[in-house]
Amino acid sequence: MISLDANIIIYSLNNNSEFAKPSQKILEKAASEGAVVPTILYTEVLAVSNDKFISDIVMIENFLDGLLGVSYMPVSTEIAQMAAKLLRENAPALRIADAIHLATAVESGADEFWTNDYKLQKIKVPNTKIKLLRAATVDT
Repeated sequence: MISLDANIIIYSLNNNSEFAKPSQKILEKAASEGAVVPTILYTEVLAVSNDKFISDIVMIENFLDGLLGVSYMPVSTEIAQMAAKLLRENAPALRIADAIHLATAVESGADEFWTNDYKLQKIKVPNTKIKLLRAATVDT
């Protein structure tokens, strides 16, 4: 199982992005292997709906609801505690949303966390490999 950062979804929605095709490959991987994401991902993706390249909220919601193999996980006490630990260890570089993403990946047992955020690669998390979209070849 894998876990995804919101930027993977955002790139997949933006067909003009240089990262659209690699992101879509990761979504294919999610469909075949299963993926878990925190429910905050929904908020992050909808928040960019004012951006010039993504403006149809209903289309975005349908896309998010229809992601094959992707399960949305609410923030449990265990995820919140792990996120707080990551924030304490990595302040001020780590944002709360990113800490929740990483904690969700760890607590759900994801083998990989896919992102395009270089600063997250420096964060040490147990049993989950942080993989950068730019630096990886995605095998599905």
